[in-house]
Amino acid sequence: MRGNVLLKLQLGTVVSCVLLSFACLALATSGAGQSLSKGKGDLRVMTYNVDEGTDYLEVQQATNVSEFLVAVGQTITQVRATDSPSRMQAVAKQIIAAGPALVSLQELDRWYTAPFTFAGGCGAPTLEFDFLQELQDALAAQGAPYTLAVRGPQYAFPPIPGVIPPNTLLCVSVVDEIAILARTDLATSNFQWSNPQSGQYVAVLQFPSPVGRCRCPELGFPWTPVFMGRRSGSLARIWSRWFQASVKRKGPS
Repeated sequence: MRGNVLLKLQLGTVVSCVLLSFACLALATSGAGQSLSKGKGDLRVMTYNVDEGTDYLEVQQATNVSEFLVAVGQTITQVRATDSPSRMQAVAKQIIAAGPALVSLQELDRWYTAPFTFAGGCGAPTLEFDFLQELQDALAAQGAPYTLAVRGPQYAFPPIPGVIPPNTLLCVSVVDEIAILARTDLATSNFQWSNPQSGQYVAVLQFPSPVGRCRCPELGFPWTPVFMGRRSGSLARIWSRWFQASVKRKGPS
């Protein structure tokens, strides 16, 4: 009981709107699988939401500081249980089966944890999972000729204190990115890409909480122009946002 009281007193400032904004992510973490397209076009593209490994439900449902701290611990526990290296091996197999020239990827997280002490707060973070690197490693191990064309940030949260019952204190941070992978084994006369870029949508999501509304991060998108062979003779911009119909947003269409 004394430990819980100290936790509330010393971490009350930290678990403010920054912590509560962590819950907003569940509003933008939806995605659905679809069957392999049988299209015969010049350019084959693929989109894949690799999933963050959590839906942040416990964080959304927290109504006080103690619940929120436990929810942060539950979140990283869920992520660990999903075994992202094995999942990225499965994603790589699906990409290889589809054989796209470009792959748009969402929810590419880097999860960090750090020790927490009352005297020093959050310690030095340790990288636990890097979804993009794990996927690139899986593709390479399976002989798939893909390279990273562009990556862009969606959001990043600093170390946030949490509790894994009964008595494990830690800090959790996450960086979420989206990216486009491009084939490297296609003839340059048929397929080229250049000048990759990324940007942010003009989008605002707000999350109601017991201490007021907090602003959610803006969503990002990467894109790269591609050359699609002599028959087209022009550049086509392949935007990651074309593949994210489930994301509600404001901004340029």
